[in-house]
Amino acid sequence: MLDLAGCEKLFGSPEKIAHDLRRVASEVGFETNVAVAGNPLSAVCAAQGFAGVTVIPAGEEGLRIGTLSLETLRIPLEFVETLKRWGIRTCAEFAALPEIAIAERLGQEGLDWWRFSAWCCDHPLIAKEFPSHFEEHMDLDSPVDLLEPCFSF
Repeated sequence: MLDLAGCEKLFGSPEKIAHDLRRVASEVGFETNVAVAGNPLSAVCAAQGFAGVTVIPAGEEGLRIGTLSLETLRIPLEFVETLKRWGIRTCAEFAALPEIAIAERLGQEGLDWWRFSAWCCDHPLIAKEFPSHFEEHMDLDSPVDLLEPCFSF
């Protein structure tokens, strides 16, 4: 995931950058889908749901992502099964449901997924910090318990 804000003067339009990224990935042996959108979650869903290069202008996320299946949002399986029993198959169909009904029937977690499907929440791109963990080890020729004690005075 990349933040392309401000890169236009150096690398060209977002669409050109996306095509260049896909071309470079292909040259080193990766078959990729690349998506550019107004927010990171939309870009991830588009890259998982559409083949090739996808550019979604800001404000059109719901229109484009709405055609994708619920599984593209990575909604928990129990919610997907419930929604399919209700006849809901796409992100747009889920987003069209009334907010209060979702809260009453699916609780807070269901409401969070509904907001995401309706593009009511915009999560900024924040880098995840991984903890530093250092470990020292030494390879010995023989196991430690087989070594003779050594005393020197």
